[in-house]
Amino acid sequence: MTESNLLVQSIGDALLLLNGDGYIRFANPATENITGFAPGQLVQQHVSIFYHGDSIKTEYELGLARRKERFVTEGWRSRADGSQ
Repeated sequence: MTESNLLVQSIGDALLLLNGDGYIRFANPATENITGFAPGQLVQQHVSIFYHGDSIKTEYELGLARRKERFVTEGWRSRADGSQ
């Protein structure tokens, strides 16, 4: 495992990498503790899985990420069990 890969794997916050259409390409292990979804369950899912029907917010944040090629956010999101 490369040093950069080890660093990404050890980050304590959820880290998601998306493609330009909002589909998850990578999720680090901490994602499971925070979201209830195992990283493997998230890959190829659309990021809207966390927004529980708030498509306006999803598209707004995706638009920011596309323009800046990066987006960091904190807030309430839907977990695997439906809680927030």
